This record gives sequence, structure tokens and C-alpha cells, in this order.
Amino acid sequence: WTRADGRSFSSGRTKISDDRRVLSIDSIRRSDSAEYRCTVVTNLGVTQGKTTFVVGEKGCIADGRLLGDGESRYVLSKETLRGTRPAADVIFLVDESRSMEAEHAWLANVSLALDNSLITNGIGEGVPNLFGLIGFAKDDPNDILGRAIPMPDGEWMGTAEQFNQVRNKLALNGRHEDMYSAIQLALDFYPLRPGMACQIVGVTDEGRTPLAQADGSPPLLWQHIHDRLKARGCFLNVIVNQQMKSFEELGIVDALGVTGNNDSTVEVPGGNFRISRGTGGAVARSGHGTTHHSYTQLAFSTGGAAWDLNRLRLGGDTARAFTKAFVWLKEREISQQLCTSCRCVGSTEPVCMPGCIIEKPQVILTSTSTGQGNTLSAINEGGLAEFICEADG
Repeated sequence: WTRADGRSFSSGRTKISDDRRVLSIDSIRRSDSAEYRCTVVTNLGVTQGKTTFVVGEKGCIADGRLLGDGESRYVLSKETLRGTRPAADVIFLVDESRSMEAEHAWLANVSLALDNSLITNGIGEGVPNLFGLIGFAKDDPNDILGRAIPMPDGEWMGTAEQFNQVRNKLALNGRHEDMYSAIQLALDFYPLRPGMACQIVGVTDEGRTPLAQADGSPPLLWQHIHDRLKARGCFLNVIVNQQMKSFEELGIVDALGVTGNNDSTVEVPGGNFRISRGTGGAVARSGHGTTHHSYTQLAFSTGGAAWDLNRLRLGGDTARAFTKAFVWLKEREISQQLCTSCRCVGSTEPVCMPGCIIEKPQVILTSTSTGQGNTLSAINEGGLAEFICEADG
């Protein structure tokens, strides 16, 4: 065993096994950064292997990832601030007009995909994620605006599987659409659980038709609905009849969806998507009726996103990309709701609000390896590094 820089091994911290196959370095330090070589002589000849590793400075680790000075990252805690396992309440508000049949069918795929993604990421493992369904757009404008659809057991919220059992109860006879009344119904009537993430998803291909409430009071105002969503901590996403674009260096491309931070999701071949940071925008005049102000800007104001319904309606790979992007973003929004931001100060100690889990600062090792030798990824400060050298045959 030798060091390529010719320096001797640190006395007291470096050991070589009796058979000389294993080099161990205890209580690792930055001065241990080097290329280590092992040479094996057998009756087959001479074999040499080398492993290079670098011991980095102390860093702040959040969710297994090194953060730079001042960098923030949302880290999902296994427990919420109330000491319970995290989960999400998701309510879909769906236009019941005749043109929405395909979107009604899509609900089955997206609800199961979203639930699976959340569980994979630790959300809904103990306490289940719950889904609700409200239909809106009635044939008679004097009818109650917003129709709560119960789960098979009579409850208003249920699992993704129960949600799929009742989605076919949506009607296709509506003509007058006012999503605001459906939002108010969700906030007033549905049993949203304290401490859980709250997500509302509106799906419509029409602009808003402001209609008087069932008690004869005037139509709901944008500010009223905005304030209620913010007060409850609910994110609104809308899937609407409006073009979303990504304004990139090489040109303007269609986007599947856009966030209030102007991040966009763009289809790539094979039914997948990519993320384009800071390039997204909703084309205001392309929205049906008052869609842009009434729905898209409302979603942005809550921390949610807006999605181009017409991309979903293309079907095939585009629809698959749409669903993947939607599920991906919803999972991240929900993770954000369940945990506050963690910030590293001075690249040493993380500063986190309750609910976040941050690992202790570590010494970071990065390595490349050729021939024989181990590849190291990360070892705690003061930990043990081992290199094993073996001859072929």
C-alpha cells in the first residue's frame, strides 16, 4: 500500500490487516485526501489498483443532500407538528358539463398515481391520504352550486380506491360553471384534517360564470376565495382551457403546467417531462372567458399551479407526460406544506423550524476508483475508511 503523493501514512490512525488486503484509516481528516495504491504480486503477475478520495469540509446535510451556504431545502419529517404521521387531504372540483367526459375518466389514473407517489415518499403511510369529490356546473342556474359526492361508506372523504368507486357519479348535464362555489363548499363542508396538507384541484374547460349563491346572496368575489384558501393553508391547482408556455432560449414551447414561480413542466419523448426553471407563463388571452384572472391567477396566489387541459386531451404520450408532471408537482407541494424550510447558515449548522429533520454536519467524501479498490460516498466525521485490494483470480 502506498500514497501517490509519497507521504507516509498517519501513525496511529492507519492500519493494514495481517494479510495486507485491507487498509483502514480511522478518525479521517482532510489531510487523508490522496490517491491510495495497492500492488499485488501473484504467480499470475503484478496487479495494481488505485482509489482516490477527497475529504471535504464540514457541510450541512438535509435529507441526504449537501446544502451550500444559505441554501434552503424542504425536508419531510416523519411526524407533523402535531405528532402524527403526515398525510394529505385532496379534493377534486370537477366541471359536470357534457364536454368533460374524458377528464372524468382521467381522475381514476391520477388519484391512484398520486396516492402511490405520496406513500412512496412517506406521506400517508400510517394515516391514509384522503380524497374528496365535488361536481359543479348545473343545468339550472338556480340549483345549488357545487354537489358533494359521498364515498361508498357515506363519508365525504375516502381513500384513493374509494374515490375511484364514486367518480362515475359525476354528471354530464351542466351548463353554468362557477368553481368558486365549489371551493367554498369544500372549505365549509368537507372534514379537512388539522395538521395535514390541504390540496384542492379544479378541473374545467370553461371560464367562470359568476352566479348568485343558493341563499340569493351575490356571487363570490376573487379576494374572498383567495383569503379563505390562504387562511386554511390550501393550495389550489387548476386544470383549465388555457395555453401554458415555456419561454426558453431556443424558442417558445408548449408547457404542460406552470407554477406561480414561473417554473414550467414540458413534455419530452416517451411520455415523460422535464422541468424548466423560471421560464413558464400562462398566455392570458388564450384562456376561455375569465379563466386567467378567475382561476389561473387565483391558483398562483395560493402557491399552486395551472395546467393546460388541452395537453391532457391530446391523449397518448402527451397525456401520460401530463399525469406524471401533475403527480410530481403535487407530491412536492404537499411535502412543502408538511414541513417548513431548512436553511444552512455558514455551511455548518442547519436552522430549521419544528417539523423538519436535519442530519448532523458530516465530512463529505467523494471518490473515483480504477482497478481494485472501494468507492466511497460519505463517511461521518471521525469515521473509518476502508480500502480492500484483491488480485484477479
